[in-house]
Amino acid sequence: MNGLLPSLGGVALFLAAGLGLAELVPAVRTLPWPRRLAWAYLLGIAGLAGALYALSHFLDVPLRRPAILATAAALILVGAVARVVRRGRPHPLAPSPIAPPPTGRGGTPTLAFPEFWAVAPPLPGEEGAMGEGEGG
Repeated sequence: MNGLLPSLGGVALFLAAGLGLAELVPAVRTLPWPRRLAWAYLLGIAGLAGALYALSHFLDVPLRRPAILATAAALILVGAVARVVRRGRPHPLAPSPIAPPPTGRGGTPTLAFPEFWAVAPPLPGEEGAMGEGEGG
């Protein structure tokens, strides 16, 4: 029983850091909770390990408890700040309440009016359909 709680603490640390990172990834943020937790655990392992590697390799930070907890706290804080900032803004793909939904024909002009292209006279220098008028 003595080894169980520290092991669960490690899982919780990776999960919390991953939930912070998951707030930055829209595809993960919209998943149902069980799948989001699974992705958050994987993101936490990758994010925390990558950040700790970068700290130790480039800045010669020893990998002790304070560095590990501070890095995890930074990842959690980044996710919390992203969530607070995002709550104040509407979703960028959400429809505007002012603009009515599009009706009728849509698409690009070449696709919206195919009958125009079927009845338009050929341009000067064209000899009808494609391939005609060329030598050979």
